[in-house]
Amino acid sequence: MSPPLRDTTLATLCLAALLTTGACSNTGDTADLGGGGQGGLGEGGFAGEGSGGEGGEAPASSSADGSGGASGGTASGGNSSGGTASGGGSSTEAECGNSLTEDDEDCDPPNGIVCDDDCQEIPAECGNDIVQPGEDCDPPDGVLCDDDCQAIEVECDNDIVQPGEDCDPPDGIVCDEECQGIPVVCGNDIEQPGEDCDPPDGILCDEGCQDIPTVCGNEIVQPGEDCDPPDDVLCDANCQDIPIECGNDIIQPGETCDPPDFMECSGTCQVMSPINSCPEIGYYFSTPISAEVGEVIYVEFDVTDDDGDELTITWSADIGTFEDPSSAETFYECTAAGTHIATATVVDEPGCTDSIQIPFVCTEPP
Repeated sequence: MSPPLRDTTLATLCLAALLTTGACSNTGDTADLGGGGQGGLGEGGFAGEGSGGEGGEAPASSSADGSGGASGGTASGGNSSGGTASGGGSSTEAECGNSLTEDDEDCDPPNGIVCDDDCQEIPAECGNDIVQPGEDCDPPDGVLCDDDCQAIEVECDNDIVQPGEDCDPPDGIVCDEECQGIPVVCGNDIEQPGEDCDPPDGILCDEGCQDIPTVCGNEIVQPGEDCDPPDDVLCDANCQDIPIECGNDIIQPGETCDPPDFMECSGTCQVMSPINSCPEIGYYFSTPISAEVGEVIYVEFDVTDDDGDELTITWSADIGTFEDPSSAETFYECTAAGTHIATATVVDEPGCTDSIQIPFVCTEPP
């Protein structure tokens, strides 16, 4: 059976040492090609059975073997202990940004989202100004990004003034249904800030959309008033209508005097002549003296007025009717049996009167 490759290698190395130095260590370590020491040499310059620790550094007095690694020193005279080192390649330092996660790195390459410029992990946290996985936005601003870094939909009436909106929520006063501002203008039928009323009507709301106090005497007929201003003729001190009435001691439209005294002021509140002649009824005549029910009696009278005033005649009766009750000549119709009284009244323009009464006898037909 052939000796192991390791033992053969060690024997070769030891033989080389004997030829150059005259000694071969029986306990020293030889370095592995990767840089660490390996099994020591056996007694008398041949490989021993034990193996040294891997990766150990050789003493400073060792001879170099291969590239880079230090070799163990050689002892003088005899088989002293000392290791020989075999060379290995130089190690590569960790470098952030080479797309390899090395040594103390959490991540590589850095991206400013979950990996920083030192290749360390950036914790996922809302409010760190970085839009990270699971987030729609960052930082939260309460306008387009909520407290959980989720997008807020642009929508009118969500109580947030967002891009494209002037206001929110809409109130119909300064903000319309599309979240656009409503200009504050007097006369737009909207009572807006700085206004008491709208639209102006000249009664309760003036041209500047300010309230007009309800006051009697401001020359505006307002609620609760009949008239304004008061004039003591048609409008009293409380801005209520004064009825036109002859005899109320107020000369109102259509009157020339008030109250009537029938000397200077007539009963219709018209100024009388200095001396008024009242109408006088002269004779009267009726025929027949009596009539059956359903028949008529002719009646007439004569009247004079020295002033030549226009006269008003009125016939009346307790029972029965007149063909023309405003004429001095007319017919009376019996409508029920019995004696009935007819009255004729005459009034001149100043209001002076005269009257007569005529009895009529009505009988039942046979």
